[in-house]
Amino acid sequence: MSNTENPTRLVVVRHGHIEANSSAVWHGSTDSPLTELGRIQARQVADFVRDEFPNCSALYTSPLERARHTAEAIGRSLGADPIHDAGLAEWCIGELEGKHYQVLLEELDFFQKVAADRDFTPPGGESRAQVIDRFVASVTRIAREHDGYVVVVTHGAASALGIAQILGKPEDWREYHASNCGVTEIEFGEPPRILNFNHTAHME
Repeated sequence: MSNTENPTRLVVVRHGHIEANSSAVWHGSTDSPLTELGRIQARQVADFVRDEFPNCSALYTSPLERARHTAEAIGRSLGADPIHDAGLAEWCIGELEGKHYQVLLEELDFFQKVAADRDFTPPGGESRAQVIDRFVASVTRIAREHDGYVVVVTHGAASALGIAQILGKPEDWREYHASNCGVTEIEFGEPPRILNFNHTAHME
């Protein structure tokens, strides 16, 4: 179990590229595979994690396909089996999934609504508060149950919301959106702190 003298460090990895990233639509809980670029990115981040964090004590992943496939590449490099955790899944926005970001912004006022009200819930989806609660609960439990480094493969919006909350800056969540296969290292001490945010040099 993690302790305050040697706090657990979470290595948070966003999944590799998917087609929705190029078309600028919100994919959320919609499942889809990595593109060829995404598979290359997954191999690159897997090599980076193996070289930088070879003694990871566990590997967790969102159950969505794009995260699973990224985690499986990392698992092959580490010799570890990914553990699926539903709390790490992407923010589901229900009937609004598949909409272009400009439509969400300019026609549906989605971003304005979620900024004004953390409990605003799109039809069939989740509120910002619900995503924060499940994501933070999962990573807190993971940090409590493991020592050393733990790799967590997740998604852009969910991790941004969770990281901002963990740092005590919940309204700044859009500042913590990582790139595809970007790596963020969080030390779960008192208080938690970011040691490295959205590291992408392994993909250059």
